[in-house]
Amino acid sequence: MAANGVYLTPTLSCYGIMARPPFEDFLPPDGYVQNEQVMSQGLQALKIAEENGVIVGSDLLISMHALQTEEFTVRSEVLSSPAILKHCTTNAAQMLRMEGQIGTISPGAFADLLILNANPLEDVTVLDRPEDHLLAVMKEGRVAMSLVAGLSKHEKL
Repeated sequence: MAANGVYLTPTLSCYGIMARPPFEDFLPPDGYVQNEQVMSQGLQALKIAEENGVIVGSDLLISMHALQTEEFTVRSEVLSSPAILKHCTTNAAQMLRMEGQIGTISPGAFADLLILNANPLEDVTVLDRPEDHLLAVMKEGRVAMSLVAGLSKHEKL
């Protein structure tokens, strides 16, 4: 994959989601065994891909998009927080051919930012708990959501 420029966008969080409420009855009993095996092998494949220079991204569609951050928590079982953040920033920008526009904090970029009270480079799982850690969201340089005193919605920074 690395030699041919093929991207990997695993969606392992779906396997964890199917094993807990409200989806715990989604699979037949033998499906849980298979689900657990797929998760285990998927994590191993992710680790192998990362170690071998495969560009790993992140992708969940439609109604599952709200669960995207859980993917980071799942990946943290085998990868470092900086590697996982790269999947959803610079790697995503490369996959979409939008380098310099997204996935970076630099002049000319879209200025889509999250302001947190914890460092995701130290623990990426803080992104899976926005109710505890998300203080503000900026979209295209404007405040889209803020819990920070003095930083009001729609303000351009």
